[in-house]
Amino acid sequence: GAPVLELVSVKILDTDQPKPNGKLDPGETVHMQVELKDAGHGHAYSVTGVLSEGDPYITISDDQGAWGDILVDSSKFNEGDDFIVSADPSAPLEDTVLFTLVATTSDGYIDTLHFTVVVGAITSEDPTGPDEYGYYAYDMTDTLYTECPSYRWTEISGVGTQLILEDDDAITLPLPFTFKFYGVDYDSVTVCSNGFLIMGSSSFDEWQNDSLPSSDVSLIIAGLWDDLSPNQQGAVYYYYDASAHEFIVEWDSVPHYLQSTDNTFQIVLSDPAYNPTRTGDGEIFVYYKSADNIFEATIGIQGNTTDYALCYTYNGWYPTSAARVVPPFVVKFTTDTPAMMGTGESAGLPKRPEFSFLGRNFGSGPFCFTLAVPKPAPVSLKVYDASGRLVETVLSEHLDAGVYHVYWTPRVAGGVYLVRAQVGKWALTRKVVVTKRKR
Repeated sequence: GAPVLELVSVKILDTDQPKPNGKLDPGETVHMQVELKDAGHGHAYSVTGVLSEGDPYITISDDQGAWGDILVDSSKFNEGDDFIVSADPSAPLEDTVLFTLVATTSDGYIDTLHFTVVVGAITSEDPTGPDEYGYYAYDMTDTLYTECPSYRWTEISGVGTQLILEDDDAITLPLPFTFKFYGVDYDSVTVCSNGFLIMGSSSFDEWQNDSLPSSDVSLIIAGLWDDLSPNQQGAVYYYYDASAHEFIVEWDSVPHYLQSTDNTFQIVLSDPAYNPTRTGDGEIFVYYKSADNIFEATIGIQGNTTDYALCYTYNGWYPTSAARVVPPFVVKFTTDTPAMMGTGESAGLPKRPEFSFLGRNFGSGPFCFTLAVPKPAPVSLKVYDASGRLVETVLSEHLDAGVYHVYWTPRVAGGVYLVRAQVGKWALTRKVVVTKRKR
């Protein structure tokens, strides 16, 4: 009898990659093993195969695999002779790649098998966003990223000022510092009983939450937008923590309208003068100590137009990248771009910092840069145009020792740009070519 080879499964080996999750992610080079089964009536001897694909974001650096002998009704991976496959850093997330495997045996049997692999599958451990302006939402489960926030509750009910809010009520307060939100500076903020802030002065006090973006509201920071009633029970406080450079608004034990629920959460505005971001916009933290009926609420932000908005959840819906809010919990909104967490160890690192591309240095992006930081140091990554003018600060923070992968999605015109990495006193510049995205 003759053999008949069938594809059983595909295994991705990426334990040495920044995001070891058994998947092919953008910027990774992985080993791929394919499990074949002989479903025929004769043994398959000395099975070999050649792997190919036609995706512009995928490169196969080793397309030869060998299985040895596969007996009837048994299966085997090409262990010891893996395929090596790379995904470009600019590969679209959740892109489905079609692979073709031509398998042969020493007896002359040939078969062509097809399978697909999803690149860059989004999970709840990834940041949400960006929106069109450039805001991301990081939650406390995004532990692979340097921007991952930690839960830190600062109780202010004993030191803060209580706001006397009626049902569906709003009060405008002066801010102790200038806070930039979606590129605009504000020196006041409106606090609403229904679990949100509005930047600037506003009379908006709608209890019926909406998905974001919404044509009915603008400049909103929705911590838990729902029909809340601090006049029924609990209280709302505000406080400026000068030592932490934070303006804190707390809804303390506030129930839903005519219910006995308990919602205690804070919206914290961080002074951008002391906690800068790449765009100068202030960072926003939302801490949840207790929260009921989140499946009926909205969490997210929106600028002064429906073009700019980032919705973390609405009435129980979450994007794939957002973890469910289960107190204690924290979500951070920032324009700082994702950077994969380094190892935190100096073993195996070079003695001097290194700066290189992970993938190509031309295209519409995102570009992925690799930074090796031998010891803890202040690190920055800045982009300049051909005239030497600074156009964007991609990264600016103090990093531990490790290898970091930093992504930059260009929001600039096509052309030649210089990317300068600085680690402590060490600096190096690389050239990138930004091409206009095809429509």
